Parts: sequence; C-alpha cells; structure tokens
Amino acid sequence: MNVNLIGHSMGCLLVVNVLRILSDRFGKEDRLVQQGNDMGEYLRLDRLILSAPDIPLEFLREGRNNYVRSAILRCREIYLFSSDRDLVLRYLSVLGNWFSEPSVAMSGLRLGNVYLKTVKTHDDQEEYRPFIRIMVNSQAAVEPTSAYDLFEKFNYFDCSQMSKINGVKWKLNAGTALPIDLVNALLYFANKIDVHGAYYWVDTPSFEIIQFLITRYELSRSDTLATIYQLIENTPIRFRPSQPFSKPNV
Repeated sequence: MNVNLIGHSMGCLLVVNVLRILSDRFGKEDRLVQQGNDMGEYLRLDRLILSAPDIPLEFLREGRNNYVRSAILRCREIYLFSSDRDLVLRYLSVLGNWFSEPSVAMSGLRLGNVYLKTVKTHDDQEEYRPFIRIMVNSQAAVEPTSAYDLFEKFNYFDCSQMSKINGVKWKLNAGTALPIDLVNALLYFANKIDVHGAYYWVDTPSFEIIQFLITRYELSRSDTLATIYQLIENTPIRFRPSQPFSKPNV
C-alpha cells in the first residue's frame, strides 16, 4: 500500500520524526539502499508533502541530525511548498526558538522560507535555484556544507507571489523587503491573506496541486510533471523539479 504523508509548519517536523521512528535503523545507508522506500512488508512511502515547514535549514547540512536524512531518503518523492513572505517563520519562529536552538542560524533559517531565484549558469542559461530569505537579504540555500542528496530530493514550489499568501506585487530587494513585510502583516491581521497557511485555501492553485499529488499517485513521473506545469500555468507559482545540484564555489 502506497502511503502519502503531508505536514504543515511544525507538523512537518512531527512527520519527519514519525518517519524516523518507523525506520528500522535510521541513518544506516546500507539499510536504506536495500529497503528503498518500503516500510515493513506492506507499506511503501510514496510522496511527502511539506508546506511552510518549520524545520531548521541547518538540518540539511552534512553531519547534522541523521534522522532527517533517513526520513527524507525513505520517501520516493518530496514536494516543498514555501514562501519568502512567510512572516510567521521569519519573525515568530526566531523569537520562539532562539533560546532553545544551539545557534542563531538554526533558529532563524527555516526551510519554509526557501524561494526560487532566477540565476544564470556558466553557459549563460537561466534556471531556478533555491535561496532563503533573511530579513532584508537572502543567501543561497545550498552551500558547500550542504547535504546535496537531500536538496536534490525536493521538488520546489515557490508560492511567494501567490495572491492569498502575498498581498504586495513589489519585486523583492533590500529596499522593498521591510515595506512588503509591513503591508503583508497588516493584510494578515485583517484576514485578507494568510502568509503561513493559505496553501490550503480551496481557491488557490497550491490547493489544487496538493489535491492532485495526494490522489493521482498512479501517474508516471513525466505525466506528473506535465500535469504540474499545466496547473501552475498562468499562476505566479515557480516550480523546480528534483534534480542534481552542482557544488557551489567555496
């Protein structure tokens, strides 16, 4: 039986911990290779959907918390829905976690604030790459110390510009970052948008995508991607399917 798992915010961390508990020997790479995404004799972990995950980006570094690696590698496909406009993760999460995390990086940089930025490759081609928002500036999410096999597993949905999550159409830069946050905060408290949870509003394209992912698991990879591109057509959602990362320059 194929099992799809879905989590939101801190529920994503809960789901990852559940996967760790279900693993026979978490962190044992030889076991993962043998079993693949099978969990026991009757269950197969298919898709893991994480929306606005309140998971420290530091967990995806080499040598950090092997249970995250085990949980992620257990699933056949992983889909990440995130936004650089998520005020809850970028402000409240820092306030709530700074005293319990061993470093500021772990308390402040959350996987739910990853967004896709257009960059030029060495052959002058344009592609999306994951960056993470830090107050008024950003940095590459994938660094030389990152565990590349984890980042390569993600299918990225950047919902930063989706209307129910964001109420400002200004382009993000150092000068507009704080004004965007201020306007979105006012709209959030006025219940016009939900910067943290609008992924599940039924009139959003993200809800339609999630609904598709958890119900149409019988499709091939190519058919799944074709449907996703069709669903995000004429929407501000940016999508990057899972693919290998080249190592950044140190």
